[in-house]
Amino acid sequence: MADSPTIHSTLSVVSGQLCFGSLHNIWFGSSAPSQGLPVAPPQPSGTVKAHSINYNVAAQKGIWNVFKLVVSETSDTVAWFVAHADIDPRQEVDKILRISGSPYEPDHGSTMNNDATSRAGVFVINRYDWSYYDKRCFDEIGEGQEEGDDDMLANSNSLGLVDRSVVQEMVQRWQGERPSRRDSAEHGIWLYIPHGEYMFGRFGFNDTHTAARSFLFFSVYTEFTRTSFLGIPGTLREHMTPQERFERELREGVDFSGMEKVQDMVSCQYVSPPPASEQLGPYDPSDYILREQDIKPVRSYREE
Repeated sequence: MADSPTIHSTLSVVSGQLCFGSLHNIWFGSSAPSQGLPVAPPQPSGTVKAHSINYNVAAQKGIWNVFKLVVSETSDTVAWFVAHADIDPRQEVDKILRISGSPYEPDHGSTMNNDATSRAGVFVINRYDWSYYDKRCFDEIGEGQEEGDDDMLANSNSLGLVDRSVVQEMVQRWQGERPSRRDSAEHGIWLYIPHGEYMFGRFGFNDTHTAARSFLFFSVYTEFTRTSFLGIPGTLREHMTPQERFERELREGVDFSGMEKVQDMVSCQYVSPPPASEQLGPYDPSDYILREQDIKPVRSYREE
């Protein structure tokens, strides 16, 4: 069909559940409760924040089409998109990227699961949420065969989507194969991004938010302003210079005062204020954190 992206392969969902991630993630997901929206917000995990993921998501039954996303100039694979056959893949990708795109690009939307992503029907998965960062079932299953010197990070830039009904069969089959050689089957697909680094995923849910209907997989090196569906022209996001972006944000009324960032910083502080007796002055001017003329604009932004 003219102006339609090339379908790379298909995936048949029969159980209404998809397990996903690295081999050990998929294995864990096969015995975990199915996960849906809303997703719990991330929690501190060492020096980073990570979501608690079951690697098993409610999924719309039927045929899902698999699309390769490539660099426009070279056709190198830099991402994958999988979507139920009943939806328009271009509109679905556009929606997901507006809600939660790559955290390494401007205007990326939310980078974590929150109220905004849940309302929009997007399930966010970040680099620390899966792969070897989650050790559940890792000792039992491992990562499978390594790719070798050609791509040392292959097990960290590839993943599977498997109907829950065939998880054991597919994981055992893929364990003995290199990531680039893990063939897809009717109910399970392996997605490989050569020389990528860090895995990011975004599930798009149906209008009632009861089941996933799409999945976007990309890496830190995916630039959506240079990425296209294989088979049709045009990038997934419009390239804008810093000047163009600034002018657009001015037209949209973006607040450049910096107070939103200050409020975010304050909200992250968990230190209790000192006793009232220690909050009384006078203080030496060298201890002041604001000038007298700064007080009025700060008060105008205080929460009511």
